[in-house]
Amino acid sequence: MRFPVSILFLIATVYGRLVNVTLDDTSSQIIYNNPPYRCTTSSICDTNFQSGLFNETSSTTTTMIIIPFSGTAAYVYLGINGTAIFQLDGLYVGEYGGTNVNTITPALALHNLSDRLHVLTIVGVDPVRWDIAAAVQLDSFVYTSKRATNHTGAIVGGVVGGLVCIALIYLGMTLLRRRQQSKRAARGSWFRGKWTDKPSIQMEGMEVQK
Repeated sequence: MRFPVSILFLIATVYGRLVNVTLDDTSSQIIYNNPPYRCTTSSICDTNFQSGLFNETSSTTTTMIIIPFSGTAAYVYLGINGTAIFQLDGLYVGEYGGTNVNTITPALALHNLSDRLHVLTIVGVDPVRWDIAAAVQLDSFVYTSKRATNHTGAIVGGVVGGLVCIALIYLGMTLLRRRQQSKRAARGSWFRGKWTDKPSIQMEGMEVQK
């Protein structure tokens, strides 16, 4: 039995169509290390501010945010007074700096990802001292997928655990390296300021050429 070309094209289009999936900050697919502070009603948040949020909610936290998804692109909308560090599958993919936690803006856009399971992690830090946490206000997360099924259950187990461990190790190494660089820079500036008359070094039996 032969299918008409139009039907075959329709089937291919349906199965190959890209779909944007929007996750609200309250979605069960988003994992918070600690329960966040939630803006959910006008009695908690300013009405004008709340009306500008996706689904009129937001979640604020100073701990890691973990978002498992399956797709080829990802977009994050948040506010921060500091620096938001993003890692995908345990690797650094970017950072975003803001000056107002209540200003929700597009903070990250990832394209051309492999069409498979991914884990995105978000951590807020002070822009100067990366060892000090900064509050992140997450509004929504959008990802582009070709798949109709939700693979969250498959990710949340061992995959998430392993990738989060890698992300934490990498983040710790990054923060330690930044801190060591800051200390070396501080020591260098102290020596340059204190040691103005540097002694000349001359080996015995050798004349200094002028």
